[in-house]
Amino acid sequence: MPPHWHTVTLTVPHAFLETVNHRLFELGTLGTVEDTLAKSAKDRVTLKAYFSATDFSASQLQSLLRYTLDSSGVTMDVTPLAFQDWGENWKQHFKPFYIAPKVLVSPSWETPHPQSGDTVITLDPGMAFGTGLHATTRLCAELLTQELRRTPEAAVLDVGCGSGILSILAAKLGAATVTACDIDSIALDVCRENLERNRLTDPVALFANLEETTGTYPIIVANILLSTLTELKGALLQRLAPGGSLILSGVLDEQEKTLLEAFSNLQCVRKEYQDEWACYLLTL
Repeated sequence: MPPHWHTVTLTVPHAFLETVNHRLFELGTLGTVEDTLAKSAKDRVTLKAYFSATDFSASQLQSLLRYTLDSSGVTMDVTPLAFQDWGENWKQHFKPFYIAPKVLVSPSWETPHPQSGDTVITLDPGMAFGTGLHATTRLCAELLTQELRRTPEAAVLDVGCGSGILSILAAKLGAATVTACDIDSIALDVCRENLERNRLTDPVALFANLEETTGTYPIIVANILLSTLTELKGALLQRLAPGGSLILSGVLDEQEKTLLEAFSNLQCVRKEYQDEWACYLLTL
């Protein structure tokens, strides 16, 4: 049986980890796992990225990564991965953690031990990006939590929902309605399954793309790449309710000028940073 996926294993100087990770998602990885935690910028980290075997080309990937490989001393190895091995790789590295204050995320195969007052999200990332471990997801979760506590029972739109972690968070924190969309059919299937795990199928509506959604939303969160954010600018603004909050991430801090210029008709009221990533809260 031919492989369903390919594992790309890279050895990366810690100083270049976020840059390489960002580039891998631009190139279409379905997810990454950091195997070794480095203690200093000079240490090397093993980073595993997973790609669909469909139309996969190791030589093309290496060519696209050439500048990064040459400039940072990254090494790369590619091996086929059987379908059933994907989930096991995630399970080895995904343990319960706090994505925001009093919000505990637990994989479906673990038993969480919440503290009093914690909101617990049960999650299985499956084949979709979105364990909540990535800096951009954490940043979005923190700002989304703050906005929902400031404006309880607001309607929320989650653009590029992935595993559904932000949609589940919004629903559990009391959003009146949650609408989630993702162009990846696998992500929508995983999101739907995670909603069922958290018994939240009723208040959350799923769509295959942003254009299918209707109405306006006091809170919109979009954790996707800069190029997609700028491409969707018109649709995002059309869905944002007057006085509403637009939470944007998936952006490197060095891309701040480009993002804020693209959304210059909105006011940036808050910026948050983690590692080399940034998250912005914009309002009309």
